[in-house]
Amino acid sequence: METERPHLMFIHGAWLSARSWETYADYFGKKGYDVSAPEWPRKQGDVEEIRETADDSAGLGVTEIVEHYESLIGELDSPPVLIGHSYGGLFVELLLDRGLGRAGVAMSPAPPKGILVLPFSTLKAASPALAHPSKWHGIAPLTRVVAIKLSYGVPLLLLAGLPLLAFASRRRATPAPDF
Repeated sequence: METERPHLMFIHGAWLSARSWETYADYFGKKGYDVSAPEWPRKQGDVEEIRETADDSAGLGVTEIVEHYESLIGELDSPPVLIGHSYGGLFVELLLDRGLGRAGVAMSPAPPKGILVLPFSTLKAASPALAHPSKWHGIAPLTRVVAIKLSYGVPLLLLAGLPLLAFASRRRATPAPDF
């Protein structure tokens, strides 16, 4: 008896594009799963286009992103398995809380607003985005220096088959809104 495989929806985190999931999407697609890895709202096109239109993402917030994914999930025949990393993991948790996923995997999810106690390692890893008042409510690019600082909090994380420092590659890294 053949069972229908669930749809898998991958949700990327800040400073990344949907390309960060391409290795996983390809792997699970070859195993017979329907897979999607949609971009956040206002982040359309290839990485170069997203970088060129980075100002369009200014003011993009958690509510708009979660509602975007809620809309995409509503277009599916059945609830998907949601898989996300960092902010994508937080979005997975929020979507599951709304009853929108069959199941979910939140890898190192970002903490929701209001979590006041953070370990030093989290503050150090997030310092590139937090340290500059000029980046508050704006766009923060992922540079090599930022990638190295972020790697402190996630040593040798393998995502899409690449080490964290590879996120600064020209194929995957995009500017991110400052939540």
